[in-house]
Amino acid sequence: MSERPGIHDLPTEILELIFDEYTSPSHFSRSRSSNHFPKNDIEPPACAALTLSHVCRLWKSLLRPSHWSRICVQHTRHPKILHLLIARSGTQDLDISVRLGYLCTDFFMPRTLDNVKNEMLVYHTWHTVLDEANRLRSLSVVASRPVLVMLQKVLGDRQVEYSASSCSSSGSTSLGLSISAPVGSALEVAPLTKRKRPFTLALKHLSLKQVDRGGSMTMFEPAWFNFESCTSLRLARTCIGDLRALMAGSLREMQIVDFRADDLIRLTHRLEVDGDGGLHYRLKQPPLRFESLERLEMRNLFFILGERQVKVFLAAFPNVRELVLDRAHSEIIVRVLIHDMTLLPNLERIIVQGVEVQMGWRSAPTTLPDGFLEMLDCILLMDD
Repeated sequence: MSERPGIHDLPTEILELIFDEYTSPSHFSRSRSSNHFPKNDIEPPACAALTLSHVCRLWKSLLRPSHWSRICVQHTRHPKILHLLIARSGTQDLDISVRLGYLCTDFFMPRTLDNVKNEMLVYHTWHTVLDEANRLRSLSVVASRPVLVMLQKVLGDRQVEYSASSCSSSGSTSLGLSISAPVGSALEVAPLTKRKRPFTLALKHLSLKQVDRGGSMTMFEPAWFNFESCTSLRLARTCIGDLRALMAGSLREMQIVDFRADDLIRLTHRLEVDGDGGLHYRLKQPPLRFESLERLEMRNLFFILGERQVKVFLAAFPNVRELVLDRAHSEIIVRVLIHDMTLLPNLERIIVQGVEVQMGWRSAPTTLPDGFLEMLDCILLMDD
């Protein structure tokens, strides 16, 4: 105990209260009169010691840094608490969940003292989280658009300084000398210059959810994230620029939720104007293609081009094995898969509204099992 940091020591008064509570006669009388123990049974004396051992075991687990590696931020009123939790995590990888819900720091409202205070606390929270970028393994954000806009600003304003060898660099600060001497040549001395590059987050799991649906969708720059080691991505009313920037990664699971029609079609198409002033959607080149994705979940989406857009969208995920849908557009997606067996050739499971759809029709593209569409209709009519 003497080697443990003082911050982890159990205060003496708390120990006394625990022992008094679980060793006093009143504890036994309350336990025997409770519903947990029948009145005709006698609680064994070891029960209090067992309960006390559980309390001590749970308290002892607080000494482990891994116990503090999962942090959920649900308010910004006490920033020191977040610093304390991160400090207790030691050098462990962090899984941070920021759930500020409908916390509003609307820029269009009058600049009252409360609004300014909320804004500063949100900024402080984002800076505190991003200060641990080297240890951040997963980040989950559930917040309103103004709070997500602040995250955009903090990510955009942050830059990482690094040293580079350069003979001349205007506007740079010299940090030292770089000496290189090839065999048989004279020494060449070049100054080490201080440069900056955009800040990037290398995460294994990323989830971004915008809770308010009235305004526009929040867009994040792909340059702010490094998806080489990212295995799961959830975008709910948010997007990361052009998703083609993510194709080189190793994504295994993706969730796309609450995309409006115009936001969804921009993932695969671009809007062009012809010579007569007409508007046409053209397929982006190169098209989306996630070779490593194995699980795709789509909820509350709207395909304005119908089956044609569905085919283009599903073709971007050729190796998906599990497809999870809600009842909004599951019927059109299943019909497209029935009539085009080249889409999702490795598909093994379709789950609609939590119910797995039988996959026997995949072996017979021109016929459907009896009652298949009726079963699908029943799933679509089920309550949430």
